[in-house]
Amino acid sequence: FMAMNYLCSVLLGPILLTKTVQDETNAVRQDMDFFALSISSASEILSVALCILLVDRWGRRHFQAVLYSIAGLAALLLGFRDELPYPVMAAVVIVARCTSFSAGCGSWLHTPEVFPVQVRATGHAACNMMANVGRLLAPLLVSPYFSPGACSGIMASTLGCAAMLALAAPETAARTDDFNPSAYKALRQVSGQGACHC
Repeated sequence: FMAMNYLCSVLLGPILLTKTVQDETNAVRQDMDFFALSISSASEILSVALCILLVDRWGRRHFQAVLYSIAGLAALLLGFRDELPYPVMAAVVIVARCTSFSAGCGSWLHTPEVFPVQVRATGHAACNMMANVGRLLAPLLVSPYFSPGACSGIMASTLGCAAMLALAAPETAARTDDFNPSAYKALRQVSGQGACHC
């Protein structure tokens, strides 16, 4: 869900962040708002900073749930693109991209931690494969085959599902079960590095 929604928000940026301008000959045309597109792209820096600052404080589950919910609300508002004034729509596009990317950063952190060590690589590879399926669906979702309301509804509902699934996953923020101190000490002694005093 994350990959599909993030890519949808990226693809919707150039579509929605356009301004109507009138040139010297009084002809009206649509121009891309490169300033808003730049802010939208730069919001990913804020997304990563949010993840770094909040994921351990809030816990993986709540961090993802809150940000996926905000992204879902922003995606729902994208369905009203014709009714909203342009500055509001630009802010909604930027918030949708920022929050879906930040929640996705939390998901990529949380996913390998959820799986036991024995199946971690396989589980993470399966999640990556499903993300690629989402990436394949995103261009279709923002295409003319789907109305803006349908695109918005699908994005909002999948983000809502992602928020609920994040809450259903086990919390791994303070998990230490993968680290076995006695096995670590034994390994250090066998390798000749002495005992660990931790």
